Amino acid sequence: ECLIFEDSRSGIQAGVAAHARLIIGIQSSLSDHILRRHGAHATIRDYTQFTPTFLLQVHSSALDTRLNTMCISKLNAAGLPVESIPTAFEVPGGYIARTLRLQLMYKKNVQNVEFLPVNAVLKMESETLNDRVVEALQLYRREWAFYQHTRHMIPLRIPRLLATVEKPSGAVEGLILEDLSLLPEATQMPLRPTIEQAKLVAEKMSQ
Repeated sequence: ECLIFEDSRSGIQAGVAAHARLIIGIQSSLSDHILRRHGAHATIRDYTQFTPTFLLQVHSSALDTRLNTMCISKLNAAGLPVESIPTAFEVPGGYIARTLRLQLMYKKNVQNVEFLPVNAVLKMESETLNDRVVEALQLYRREWAFYQHTRHMIPLRIPRLLATVEKPSGAVEGLILEDLSLLPEATQMPLRPTIEQAKLVAEKMSQ
């Protein structure tokens, strides 16, 4: 249940292995991206940024109880021994889907926990968007089908599908995806696909 401040890779990994409740990375020599990739739940440039508001934001969650419980259950079924999801931040961007970055806390006594993802991304139907175009084009169904059935055919690095979240009716409500921002390649430029890659994507999608 401890809170750890750390500015090194090894220190953060030790905190992950010790199941620290919250690991704050300090950007003294490493970037926000690198600190998060090694397990920091949030980062600060210096201690003046560690305020009550910051702490409330870190501990906030945009998941209701039903979704929280279902996400944990689905991740467990997929082989990830998640014990809790302490935080779920809204991620900006995207046209139709609601996107959340989930912090994953694992069960105690899990071996090699440092090799498990510290975050995942939940994409789900927006509760506020009521767009006739979305309904007419079945955009949610198409997006879910892309990650479930088409992703492996695309010659680009696309997030892996970790688990599927369903509504009480059994219909797909959202997907839990790999968080590519944790990968070293996420900071490499250019990130956009080449013309050749774009052509291959269009060809596979047309099939």
